Amino acid sequence: MGRVEEELVKLAKSMKLRTGALGLGDDCECLKLTNSFLCANVDGFRAKDVKMEFMDLRDVGWRGVIASLSDLVAKGARPLASSFSVYSNSIEGIKELSEGALEAIREYDLIFMGADSNKGEDAIDVFSIGTAKKPIPIGGAKVGDSLVIPRGCWGCVSTCLRGEAEGEILEHCKRPRIRIELVDVIEEFADFIHASSDSSDSLAITLWRIASSSKVRIDLFDVPKPEEVSLEDALFSGEEYLPVFIIENDVAEEFAKRIGGIVAGKVSEGEGVYFRGRLLEPRGWEWF
Repeated sequence: MGRVEEELVKLAKSMKLRTGALGLGDDCECLKLTNSFLCANVDGFRAKDVKMEFMDLRDVGWRGVIASLSDLVAKGARPLASSFSVYSNSIEGIKELSEGALEAIREYDLIFMGADSNKGEDAIDVFSIGTAKKPIPIGGAKVGDSLVIPRGCWGCVSTCLRGEAEGEILEHCKRPRIRIELVDVIEEFADFIHASSDSSDSLAITLWRIASSSKVRIDLFDVPKPEEVSLEDALFSGEEYLPVFIIENDVAEEFAKRIGGIVAGKVSEGEGVYFRGRLLEPRGWEWF
């Protein structure tokens, strides 16, 4: 969530709107049903803000769906369905954006809830829903908890932007994927996971959001990044579409093993985010 989104949250709070189980400022919002929660997310962007030279509009459409689904997974919600709205000044542009979005919906076996098209600069907005047994808040981290981060393409987008990527890293930048199967493990450990968030703006910003929402200090010791990616990129790049978790220390190692990750840090009294003892700057992906 960038600075502009934070301003929108302040605006919504000032209007005293009704909210759901997670409240304003989280990755998605959830409504209590009889035996579960219905969670919803909306995400979108202009093509020119995410489209790299090796991408086409189909890849942009794909990315729009992934961006929406990743927020649901981070909250422990199992994605069920998506719909979208696309914008372009050409019929071909509308078709390409839609084709990429539909390919992602098919890839993850989601229900397609329809689409809308509009004339304008190439862009896509995606609305997705899912169900959760116990949605995880962003602000629940407790002193003594551990930080668990799954292995993945941390920092890969910055590598791609510099034209240095190939193989799996290049494929991640072109068509990132999410691990919906993580929801199975999240549900199993739901009583022990106190906070979570999707990392799309950068790992640094994500940890700062959790720390500030929880009113705690987070110390980060390591990042499970690809060897060819620099530590700087892994901390500040963004667009990973990977979740991070704050979980009770006693089960952190087992949870990390189950999701293919590492215990990467700890939670203590105080405020801010530190990497190996030094204050970590909250910077990363910003639209404005």
